[in-house]
Amino acid sequence: MVDGFDESYEGHGLEDSDFTVRLIRSGVHQIDADYCSPVLHLFHSRSIPGREGKELKNPEYFQKLLESDRFTAVQGISCRLSRESF
Repeated sequence: MVDGFDESYEGHGLEDSDFTVRLIRSGVHQIDADYCSPVLHLFHSRSIPGREGKELKNPEYFQKLLESDRFTAVQGISCRLSRESF
């Protein structure tokens, strides 16, 4: 289980690459989906107010993933679910 996006990342940058690497490591195969699958990208500016300097941690988190064989998020959806009461 890849456990969703890793919430260790702050702001934007590399969180989607982290998710992709973990999916591939877990055995999900890529296919060519040209003209078969819609893609939606939500526009965002390159800078998010109040987040200056925090993006610098994202490359460090991603590098640690690449140097490991991990395919589960450090702080994934299971962490959020365990904090919430139903």
